[in-house]
Amino acid sequence: STFHGTRKTQYEEYIFRCEDERFELDVVLEANLSTIKHLEAVQKKIEKMSPEELANFSLTDTLGGFSETIHRKAIYRIYGEKATDIIEGMKKNPSVAIPVVVKRLKSKQEDWTDAQKQFNKIWREQLEKYYLKSLDHQGINFKATDTRAIRSKTLIGDIESLYDERQEQIADGKSPPTGPHMQFSFPCESSIHSDAISLLIYYMKRASSLSKEDASKIKMFLTCTLSDFCYYQRVILSSDDDLSMDSDSDTMEVEQDIKVPVSSAKPVSDKNPLPVPPRHYDNLDHHTMFTNNTIYTFFRLFQFLCDRLNKVYQQSLIAIEENIDTGNTIQDSTAIRLGLKKLPDIHIDEYYPTFINMAKNYMEGNIDSSTYEDTCREMFGVHAYLTFTIDRLVQNLVRQLHTMVAEESCLQLMEHYTSFIEGLSDITTFQVLNTLEIQYQKKIESLLNDENCYKIVMTCNRVLSIELLESEESSDDNGTESKKWSNYVARYCTDDPPQTQDMKLILQDRKVFLKRNHRKPSALSSAVSSPFSEDVEKNDKEIDSLLMQFDTHGEIEFKMDERTYRMIPLANSEDYLYRRKSLKRAREVNSEVFAHQLANFQLWYSGWKDVHVSSSVQEECDKWYLGTTGEKPISSKRYTEEYNGQKRFRYTTE
Repeated sequence: STFHGTRKTQYEEYIFRCEDERFELDVVLEANLSTIKHLEAVQKKIEKMSPEELANFSLTDTLGGFSETIHRKAIYRIYGEKATDIIEGMKKNPSVAIPVVVKRLKSKQEDWTDAQKQFNKIWREQLEKYYLKSLDHQGINFKATDTRAIRSKTLIGDIESLYDERQEQIADGKSPPTGPHMQFSFPCESSIHSDAISLLIYYMKRASSLSKEDASKIKMFLTCTLSDFCYYQRVILSSDDDLSMDSDSDTMEVEQDIKVPVSSAKPVSDKNPLPVPPRHYDNLDHHTMFTNNTIYTFFRLFQFLCDRLNKVYQQSLIAIEENIDTGNTIQDSTAIRLGLKKLPDIHIDEYYPTFINMAKNYMEGNIDSSTYEDTCREMFGVHAYLTFTIDRLVQNLVRQLHTMVAEESCLQLMEHYTSFIEGLSDITTFQVLNTLEIQYQKKIESLLNDENCYKIVMTCNRVLSIELLESEESSDDNGTESKKWSNYVARYCTDDPPQTQDMKLILQDRKVFLKRNHRKPSALSSAVSSPFSEDVEKNDKEIDSLLMQFDTHGEIEFKMDERTYRMIPLANSEDYLYRRKSLKRAREVNSEVFAHQLANFQLWYSGWKDVHVSSSVQEECDKWYLGTTGEKPISSKRYTEEYNGQKRFRYTTE
């Protein structure tokens, strides 16, 4: 068998071997049948010969045919080492040897035909068993690679390596990219989020032992906190206490059904009231959370789970669309008609719900891995490999949830996050939100002294951004300068006036205008020149009366980079100031301005001509300056030239 370069998996090798065996048996049968037909023709010819012709009749090396090889191989295949003597006997005495050989060939043909029928059953079973596996090139190595990829150490190492790359670029004097280190997308369908939580709760009820308090914390985090943070509807469990504990035992009640809340959903029991976020919380363009390694790992694993469920769901929709577009049923599949795979027992519309139920049974141990994987391959084809490690992924997620409710640091982080969202008001602006996030970040950084601090942001478009924050250590012993700078940034973001006396003195002494440009102080500038004047009411009235003359729009927004403290203006925000009736006033004073400029020019010209122009040419000079000489003006031509990469206009006379 050749074409070794085309074989990539062991299952393809099995199929190649089946095809080779089938081909070799077909060749043997066809060659044997061809030899039988040829020798029967020779036998009929011998029967028609007279005794004299028969005595002189003999066969050549081709045995009366055109090929020496085909018939010889057929005889060698039956008689083995004695085939040479048989062939010599057929040449010398064909009337005696040929009937014996033909009878032997027919007997073998019948035996091999019966064997072919038995082999066809075996080959069909092997093809049905290995056909889908042979197409799955990624599933063989996916289990091993994915097991390493979903480990906590690997996930933390991924973002730390990205962080180190940026630090190396900074050390080399390059400008590294700013912003988050990682970005992921969550599915738009709320049902995918609900199914992910369903798998987690199903596994926890059967494979873990939790106290009633820990179970309540996990339930609140999954159904409320996580759903609100990811802009999904809250998940409501179908039973009254869903993940609650039986009062008389230490094991959780088994109830697996989960659904998304609808208008007719049963209200939650008052015994375990759920936290209600602010009304406008879902209207924010992003949600922010500062976490440690444990919660960061949970978000990464949860994104893996949602992403894989979404891909399986989308693949099921593609299968339904293809079935509708082509109009063919599953029975019309080429692989099924060729006998390469069995007719599936699952309707095409039930692929995704069947997969969810199978995943639950697989995690519980009701079905073996081979049956689970083969059924997934029948439904999702080459994309089924994503479902092979669903049990390990859910197991790692549940392990992170156990750690989150057991470690004191994780509990404190969730308390700080709850306090942060409860502190948001209904009229939270970007500046106020940015200030609250900075204060929230400072609290978490002080809490996580020896751990990594992550900034996790979920946008309203369900894009998850993760950034590993830099742990800044103060360069001075007492940290006085860093504290002053942090206080200044916090005050600046809140638009509060400085409260220190030193800052007041600095602002009073600082001049805003250059002296040469500040010719005539206006009422507005004099009113605001001393912001700390004692006569505050008078200044306010003057400012208000002057501001009535202007149309202002001050909604420009800036974002302060927490690492570099650079002010970055945001898109779709602007400021403008327009003085009312300024255009009308400009048109009215235009003639006055022109007359004033002409008077200034004539005054300068009269003094200049007394010094430089003689009395004989004074009249001609006046006409030339005033443009009344009567001569035809000289026409000019404009052209462009490049200077330092920029185009400039130049003029020349014709």
